[in-house]
Amino acid sequence: MAKALDPKAVGRALSWLDQVGFRQTSRCPLFTARCWSPLLERRAWKRYRQGFCNLEEVAVPRWYWQSLPFPLDQLFRALTLDSTVAEDNVPTELRELLNRAGKPLFRVISRFGRYVLASRGDDSGDDHVYFGDDTLYLMQRGRELLKLVAQEQDVRALDLCCGGGGVGLALPLFSGTLLGVDINPAAIALARLAVSAQGLNNYRYHLGSVDEVVEETYDLVIGNPPTLPPELGGISTVYATGPTGRWLDWLEKFQRSLSPRGRLLVTVFSVADGPGPGAKDPLRPALSQRLTRPYLYTIRRQYPIASGQWLRHIALELLPEGKDVGERFVKAAPSFQLPALHWRRRD
Repeated sequence: MAKALDPKAVGRALSWLDQVGFRQTSRCPLFTARCWSPLLERRAWKRYRQGFCNLEEVAVPRWYWQSLPFPLDQLFRALTLDSTVAEDNVPTELRELLNRAGKPLFRVISRFGRYVLASRGDDSGDDHVYFGDDTLYLMQRGRELLKLVAQEQDVRALDLCCGGGGVGLALPLFSGTLLGVDINPAAIALARLAVSAQGLNNYRYHLGSVDEVVEETYDLVIGNPPTLPPELGGISTVYATGPTGRWLDWLEKFQRSLSPRGRLLVTVFSVADGPGPGAKDPLRPALSQRLTRPYLYTIRRQYPIASGQWLRHIALELLPEGKDVGERFVKAAPSFQLPALHWRRRD
């Protein structure tokens, strides 16, 4: 962010967006895409026409904005897709959110009745605050898991590698507390601004490593750790979880930190030697050796990368004590990476 903002001023701006219908952007798909297929595009269009949030990545989200009245289409596109809006079209209530050139200081995204803040598209570097398909999936599934663990009791929730806090912000009002942790100072600043502007006093955020918060007991742990190796992601960044061995180490620690009713959900990447359920995937035996809790291992999508290998995107869910151990293999439809769109940020 170019300047420090008053959370009250941001709160007033978000309230104004409510009044003019910005929440209808919940029907808008993502502003960037990592992989794409015609099937994903058709699903996104179907959900858009039905008025639902899109959980799939799509290639050209600007197509979905044609039905908005002018000049709201310009304004909403500027806030969510990081385009420029003419100064004459910027209402007084939003002037604090845009710079003098008519560019937003950060992206504004509406999901599940809350607002999430993310980096602008022209920001770059390790402090870029990304919002993507992983976040959308964790937001929806996190809401479902909260219902399972709450049962009229206080909940202690932990948002690992929280970024701008999107996963935690998707949770409905609940009795208890949420702690978000990330090593990215820009992400923590945006998360703190978002919760302060929306009056969520039971949320707090910690700037630091995930290793610093494992001594507590939690009922709900959700996270999107950066586990994609740099050679596959095409980026150079500081990884909060380190190599696979270290990631498994802290996964074990969080397993011990879960309450008996607790659940943990993280998304991770793994490389297999084929697309089928019998393909060799080094992560599967490693999990069976390291985890004592029952868990679900769900392959959300996969696509070929090189030398016959397939990159798998996995949802790993640790279940409460006493549940049956299970593994779920979802045959993902092959898709391909879009060469013009970066997996983590738009260049």
